[in-house]
Amino acid sequence: MTRRLGVVGHLGYEGLTEVLTLLRREAPRHGFTLRYEAALREALGTGEVLSSPAEIDALLALGGDGRCCGAPASSTGRRSRSSG
Repeated sequence: MTRRLGVVGHLGYEGLTEVLTLLRREAPRHGFTLRYEAALREALGTGEVLSSPAEIDALLALGGDGRCCGAPASSTGRRSRSSG
């Protein structure tokens, strides 16, 4: 079974290119297909764009910039609330 993983992140995240390269290489081996938020997809120049939360089974947030809290909202178009 292939699992669909959405990937969001901060373009200024140090090492982002290397992490994304590793993800692209290893994801298929572990049964994942990747969909990227539009800004990451544009920066990569390759891959599928994440346009709806219905397209993914899980979400990976990279960068430590608070997107973990905002990612659900960006993927659904609604505001999210985070506790913590």
